[in-house]
Amino acid sequence: MFALLGLADVIAFLTLGAMLMLLFVGRTRHGGHILKPLEFDFGPMSFPLINIEARPVGALPRLIEFIFAREIRTTLEGNETTLTYRADGLWETEHSVIALSPDTTVHVKERQPHWYLTLTAVNAFLLIVYAGAGTLTARGAVTGVMIAAAGAVVCGLQRTIDLTIEGNRGTAVVMSFSLFTMGEKITSEDVRDLADFIRKLAMNAPRHEPHGQVPAA
Repeated sequence: MFALLGLADVIAFLTLGAMLMLLFVGRTRHGGHILKPLEFDFGPMSFPLINIEARPVGALPRLIEFIFAREIRTTLEGNETTLTYRADGLWETEHSVIALSPDTTVHVKERQPHWYLTLTAVNAFLLIVYAGAGTLTARGAVTGVMIAAAGAVVCGLQRTIDLTIEGNRGTAVVMSFSLFTMGEKITSEDVRDLADFIRKLAMNAPRHEPHGQVPAA
């Protein structure tokens, strides 16, 4: 089949296929799911104090749910002293418990894939080279535009706001909420408010001393 196609066509097919795979799997750079919030409750009047539930985006998680008749969810529950994180994977479940203390760190950062910049640069370079050599056809130009447009769409769908929580014993969890689907349930400000709430709980929690040490009087 590839013998009937030009080099540009092969590159276009492979590039578009790679981008479709990113949408199909729905994974982030740290290996976790890109999440769509379902429940997002927290505050002094909530019970539990923190109750976050989300489902992964992407066609593959939906397919796994359909085939195995089970829901894939990521949850974060918390009280005054402890956060409990659970992430259903495609094949296994991750479970972490973070004991809150003043040493607990919480970060929020919006992220956008950097591969789009590389894709755009390579795409533009190839178009310039073909145009300079006088071999750029109308089909090649349209292909280049299609790759750039598809890359922009996929990049936009993969934009996330990441909530990272690190305990003082090396335990860390990351929840990456999709900015594309966020408006249906929450906003990026809600994620920042959640981070502030966790920081307040952590500051009021007792400090956990390393094993074998006695807290200072």
